Amino acid sequence: MAAGLPVVASRSGAVPETVVDGSTGLVVEKNDAPALARALAILIDNDQLRRTMGRAGRNRALQQFTWDRIAETMHARYRSLCRKPESVHADSSIGRTCGL
Repeated sequence: MAAGLPVVASRSGAVPETVVDGSTGLVVEKNDAPALARALAILIDNDQLRRTMGRAGRNRALQQFTWDRIAETMHARYRSLCRKPESVHADSSIGRTCGL
Protein backbone atom coordinates (compact mmCIF):
# COMPACT_ATOMS: atom_id res chain seq x y z
CA MET A 1 0.00 0.00 0.00
CA ALA A 2 2.76 2.45 0.87
CA ALA A 3 4.12 2.04 -2.66
CA GLY A 4 0.82 3.23 -4.12
CA LEU A 5 -0.22 -0.18 -5.40
CA PRO A 6 -3.49 -1.98 -4.71
CA VAL A 7 -3.25 -4.95 -2.40
CA VAL A 8 -4.68 -8.42 -2.96
CA ALA A 9 -4.57 -10.35 0.29
CA SER A 10 -6.25 -13.18 2.14
CA ARG A 11 -8.44 -12.67 5.20
CA SER A 12 -5.89 -13.69 7.79
CA GLY A 13 -4.02 -12.09 10.67
CA ALA A 14 -4.05 -8.30 10.64
CA VAL A 15 -5.00 -8.04 6.96
CA PRO A 16 -8.67 -7.16 7.59
CA GLU A 17 -7.53 -4.29 9.83
CA THR A 18 -5.02 -3.06 7.28
CA VAL A 19 -6.54 -3.51 3.83
CA VAL A 20 -9.95 -1.92 3.25
CA ASP A 21 -11.67 -4.37 0.91
CA GLY A 22 -12.86 -2.59 -2.22
CA SER A 23 -11.05 0.63 -1.35
CA THR A 24 -7.33 0.03 -0.85
CA GLY A 25 -7.33 -3.46 -2.31
CA LEU A 26 -9.19 -6.72 -2.48
CA VAL A 27 -9.45 -9.22 0.36
CA VAL A 28 -10.27 -12.86 -0.35
CA GLU A 29 -10.92 -15.77 1.96
CA LYS A 30 -7.92 -17.68 3.23
CA ASN A 31 -6.90 -20.68 1.07
CA ASP A 32 -9.30 -19.72 -1.75
CA ALA A 33 -7.12 -19.86 -4.86
CA PRO A 34 -9.99 -19.25 -7.32
CA ALA A 35 -11.01 -16.09 -5.41
CA LEU A 36 -7.40 -14.93 -5.42
CA ALA A 37 -7.19 -15.47 -9.18
CA ARG A 38 -10.45 -13.54 -9.71
CA ALA A 39 -9.22 -10.62 -7.60
CA LEU A 40 -5.95 -10.45 -9.53
CA ALA A 41 -7.82 -10.63 -12.85
CA ILE A 42 -10.09 -7.76 -11.77
CA LEU A 43 -7.10 -5.55 -11.11
CA ILE A 44 -5.22 -6.64 -14.24
CA ASP A 45 -8.23 -5.78 -16.39
CA ASN A 46 -9.10 -2.42 -14.79
CA ASP A 47 -6.45 0.32 -14.97
CA GLN A 48 -8.66 2.94 -13.30
CA LEU A 49 -9.49 0.66 -10.37
CA ARG A 50 -5.79 -0.11 -9.88
CA ARG A 51 -4.92 3.59 -9.82
CA THR A 52 -7.80 4.50 -7.50
CA MET A 53 -7.05 1.70 -5.04
CA GLY A 54 -3.33 2.44 -5.22
CA ARG A 55 -3.86 6.10 -4.30
CA ALA A 56 -6.30 5.19 -1.52
CA GLY A 57 -3.87 2.61 -0.15
CA ARG A 58 -0.95 5.04 -0.14
CA ASN A 59 -3.07 7.66 1.63
CA ARG A 60 -4.17 5.10 4.22
CA ALA A 61 -0.59 3.95 4.79
CA LEU A 62 0.62 7.52 5.25
CA GLN A 63 -2.22 8.33 7.65
CA GLN A 64 -2.44 5.12 9.67
CA PHE A 65 0.89 3.35 9.55
CA THR A 66 3.61 5.92 10.20
CA TRP A 67 5.85 5.28 13.19
CA ASP A 68 4.42 8.36 14.92
CA ARG A 69 0.86 7.08 14.45
CA ILE A 70 1.80 3.57 15.61
CA ALA A 71 3.48 5.00 18.73
CA GLU A 72 0.41 7.16 19.49
CA THR A 73 -1.90 4.17 19.12
CA MET A 74 0.25 1.92 21.33
CA HIS A 75 0.56 4.64 23.97
CA ALA A 76 -3.22 5.06 24.05
CA ARG A 77 -3.70 1.30 24.37
CA TYR A 78 -1.23 1.04 27.25
CA ARG A 79 -2.87 4.00 29.01
CA SER A 80 -6.28 2.33 28.71
CA LEU A 81 -4.86 -0.91 30.12
CA CYS A 82 -3.35 0.95 33.05
CA ARG A 83 -6.60 2.57 34.14
CA LYS A 84 -7.54 1.26 37.54
CA PRO A 85 -10.24 -1.39 37.11
CA GLU A 86 -12.85 -1.60 39.86
CA SER A 87 -11.85 -5.17 40.75
CA VAL A 88 -8.11 -4.49 41.09
CA HIS A 89 -6.81 -3.36 44.47
CA ALA A 90 -4.30 -0.53 44.65
CA ASP A 91 -1.70 -2.93 46.06
CA SER A 92 -2.02 -5.46 43.20
CA SER A 93 0.79 -6.08 40.75
CA ILE A 94 -1.05 -4.33 37.90
CA GLY A 95 -1.59 -1.31 40.13
CA ARG A 96 2.10 -1.13 40.93
CA THR A 97 3.12 -1.73 37.29
CA CYS A 98 0.90 1.06 35.99
CA GLY A 99 1.68 3.47 38.82
CA LEU A 100 -1.81 3.36 40.26
